[in-house]
Amino acid sequence: MLAVIAAIAGALLFTQHQAHVLGALLWLPLLACPLMHVFMHGRQRGGGDHG
Repeated sequence: MLAVIAAIAGALLFTQHQAHVLGALLWLPLLACPLMHVFMHGRQRGGGDHG
């Protein structure tokens, strides 16, 4: 049920605000780079001290 509501909301958002959605899609790769860097490299502590 939740997936159906999300799909309907997404379709309405895209059809009614297509220019805004497409404009936001251009920024997603730029915003994804720092987020992936923080989340994927955040757990690396030091290089060679593997006790």
